[in-house]
Amino acid sequence: MEDHRHIFRWQIMREGKVQLDAGNRTVDCFIRDINLKGIQISVPERLPEQVGIKMNLQINFLDLDVEVAVQWEKQEDGQHVYGLSFQKIPDKDKNRIYEYVSLHFPQQLKKQWFGNS
Repeated sequence: MEDHRHIFRWQIMREGKVQLDAGNRTVDCFIRDINLKGIQISVPERLPEQVGIKMNLQINFLDLDVEVAVQWEKQEDGQHVYGLSFQKIPDKDKNRIYEYVSLHFPQQLKKQWFGNS
């Protein structure tokens, strides 16, 4: 299947945590990739079926309060895998994502800018 995305996705493959706005319960998740427009995560349970899901995402020291929309969902190995687009994310948090990738995954930025060379 051809990928029609125009924004590079940084493959970070990191464990994280997600807290939904509806409660204080935090659920472990696995973050597969991220960019400035969205994130792909897997979680052990379904996310709420609503538009504009507010959540707190934690990846290592990166802590983001975002509002997301579910673009797609699939089940894989007993997990719910989601493609989420950021609906509301402050510019400062976009900068923090970029800094996080720059610090922990510089090879991803090199790949983005220079290809596989």
